[in-house]
Amino acid sequence: MWRARCEQLRKTIPAAKRDFKPRPRSATTSVLLVLVLGICVGIVPLSFAADSGVPANAYQGRQRRRTLDEQVQALSEKLNLSSEQRVKVKKIFEHRQMLLQRIRQNPSLSAVDRFHSM
Repeated sequence: MWRARCEQLRKTIPAAKRDFKPRPRSATTSVLLVLVLGICVGIVPLSFAADSGVPANAYQGRQRRRTLDEQVQALSEKLNLSSEQRVKVKKIFEHRQMLLQRIRQNPSLSAVDRFHSM
């Protein structure tokens, strides 16, 4: 069946089209194509490695959470807090942490309720 179909197509296609052979690529065209592809492949990793102002480990999973003392220290540097204010801010942070922990550990809350409570 396949051969019969091929013979039928050969009879219907003119001889000029039937004898068409693709033009072989010249060596310079092949070399140019390889060079362009090589350059493209070489440039892509460089663009990802370019310094974008983001630390190198920023995309490597979850970052370590700052401790309460580190949070208080950062806030006190930004706001120029006194030692009394630092103590009060730390108490506020500890209270907030305790409330969030209670919400997370409350089995009676659904995940949606937990999310909205935070």
